[in-house]
Amino acid sequence: MPITRVLDIINNMKTDIRKDTLSLLFDGFDTPYSFYILGSGASAGIVPTTKDLKQVILEHYFSFGVFHAKPNLPDDLFCRVIRPFDQLSSFTTEEFLRKELIGYLSPSPVRAMVIKALTPKPEKIIENPHAYVIFSFIKKQSTIFSMNVDGLASRYCIGHKVFEPHLNVRGYFALSTFWDEFIKNSLLYEINPPKINGLVLMQPEPKNITSFSVYDEARYRLKHASFVVFIGYSFAFFDRLKSFDDLETFEFFREELRKYYRKNVIVLAPDPEFISNAIEEATRVKIYQAPFYWNDLCQAIIEEFLCHGCRKFKEINPLENKILYRHDQLREEKSWKKGATQRVAPTFFEFGGTGFQPVRHRLKTCATFFFSTFPFFPFPLFAKVKTCATIPLCGKVFKN
Repeated sequence: MPITRVLDIINNMKTDIRKDTLSLLFDGFDTPYSFYILGSGASAGIVPTTKDLKQVILEHYFSFGVFHAKPNLPDDLFCRVIRPFDQLSSFTTEEFLRKELIGYLSPSPVRAMVIKALTPKPEKIIENPHAYVIFSFIKKQSTIFSMNVDGLASRYCIGHKVFEPHLNVRGYFALSTFWDEFIKNSLLYEINPPKINGLVLMQPEPKNITSFSVYDEARYRLKHASFVVFIGYSFAFFDRLKSFDDLETFEFFREELRKYYRKNVIVLAPDPEFISNAIEEATRVKIYQAPFYWNDLCQAIIEEFLCHGCRKFKEINPLENKILYRHDQLREEKSWKKGATQRVAPTFFEFGGTGFQPVRHRLKTCATFFFSTFPFFPFPLFAKVKTCATIPLCGKVFKN
């Protein structure tokens, strides 16, 4: 058999698997009291993911232009968002500089910037919130168990029962100029942001979280749910420790799904195999894998839903091929735009105006950096390179 024919058969099998899972997902959408667990993938495109937060925070940190002279000890949030600097691919000035300066970033401004980044914009400014608008078409009253702290589930999932065990960043205070000024002062003086009791960011869950009333009510609703759908949720898997930060929640669902093993359990994620296998191995329950990007799938569904004036999801079952095609088309468009607009990383910095300005050229000489510890401040920090040139790197360094 020609190799091209074999590839066609494999591709058709993959499409059929996706169609079957999509059909099962539509049945869940049309069934009342379905149970949906939302992870960070459910808010992708509206608020940054943990992976995107690192770039946002470090760009702000480097452009601010003020670095402390004393290294700081990272906390759990810092380790999960910033993470240790990757292995240097080549010994360049820019890479070495960034690796050194990350160690002088305090956890306090990191926490403040994470809260700001995870606070969604006001409803009128959010573009294409298909990932949450879809719940207005889903059969009421379903249960939305959101592990996100952005508060989008409470805002959009009207008519459903919404639980937020990790709480949410309330209001828009983190989008105000006051919060921007607070981040600035936190970078300067390491001031801790206001504490929101019960808010769980990127860190291990409290050991007693499943004893809270929200889990008791979720336990009751899970008992009566025919469909359980995990959407973009990996139980906050932390790769460095090879463990789940949301371990208590994982154990909660493991125990409950073992009791009610006849439920239809769907894991929807771009790559659902790892989480599906983890849940299946722990619960001995059949897991259906849905390899989709949630925001793209929702947009494709809503477009067809409105175009054909459907009232129930079973009415768009004949349109599954069009939905799959549109999903893949949206994913390709976004991948192309991301590649076309990918920012060239600055390779060095020069001091100018209010802070560092990126310079788009590369110094190919090895450099060594040192931090002076004079008893007064402010004072300039310098880089000493092989060419014996002395280049100012920042305007101020504050000694702790």
